[in-house]
Amino acid sequence: MVCSCFKLVNITATSLKQSVANLKRDLRIDKKNTLLARSKKTSAEDNRPSAKAIGGIGVLVLCVSLGTIVLSDAKTLYNSVKSIKFVRKYGKRRKKRNDNTEKTQMNPSEDKCSISDSATNLIKNDSMSASVKSVQV
Repeated sequence: MVCSCFKLVNITATSLKQSVANLKRDLRIDKKNTLLARSKKTSAEDNRPSAKAIGGIGVLVLCVSLGTIVLSDAKTLYNSVKSIKFVRKYGKRRKKRNDNTEKTQMNPSEDKCSISDSATNLIKNDSMSASVKSVQV
């Protein structure tokens, strides 16, 4: 008697490779969707009061240390901001003032009196101030 569940089939090399490839594709498991991979990403909740207290103390220590650093430098930061505001506010006025003085100053070529005249005026002023000083003494 011949077994009815067993069939003799002629399989060629190419059809064998295709069926093996299909089986590999069907049996492949995505590593990201396994229970082990999912459990690595999730953390267990801990409702114990001691765990919550230790976490709270840790947060408090971090806040106090960072706050101490920031507050110790707060005065310097305040003065820096204040000086930057001062420079921005009055720097523009100085710039405008310098521009105005440059416009009002005359070039030597535009001056009506000559250089020798201005030199004699300086000498006269110095001699007058010297005579005034001698009188005051």
